[in-house]
Amino acid sequence: MIQVCSACGTRWNVRDRRRVWCPRCHGTLLAPSGPALGAEWSARPTAPSLGSGGLGSPPSGGGHTPARLPTGYRWIAVRPGAAPPPRRLRRPLGPTPRYGVIPRWGLIDDFEAPELHTAGGRRGPSLAAVRTTLIATMVVLGVAALVHVVRYALLIVNRSVLLNKVVAFTAT
Repeated sequence: MIQVCSACGTRWNVRDRRRVWCPRCHGTLLAPSGPALGAEWSARPTAPSLGSGGLGSPPSGGGHTPARLPTGYRWIAVRPGAAPPPRRLRRPLGPTPRYGVIPRWGLIDDFEAPELHTAGGRRGPSLAAVRTTLIATMVVLGVAALVHVVRYALLIVNRSVLLNKVVAFTAT
């Protein structure tokens, strides 16, 4: 059974028990205006008869149309039985811990200068080797980009004209 709050307009599923106050705003809940509890299941509508006019004519006489709910109400499917148990509330976490001094159980920060940085010179590849490697990498990537552009152009040409076997083999 659904009741509507007169103040906030919220529809509440009150199940089989009628309530008076809205749980949200404490406004008055309107009385349900649908049929009495269980009345919608007591009378089953009968199948309309075909009548004397055959298949194309409207049903004659004894057809029963189901009652419609008033405007603003709708059926909501709910599981039968009692309401589910309320969810457990989380217990409060308590106050934030405060320390008088910095705890020593964490990670250790060691800021002493290592011996390697003070005693030796610079180690690693020379500046010329790094520059040569970078230029060679740029050239290889540029050639790869050019090959992809040429293959894309060949694909566009191949949509209308069949490519020569040698050109297709070279592109592959």
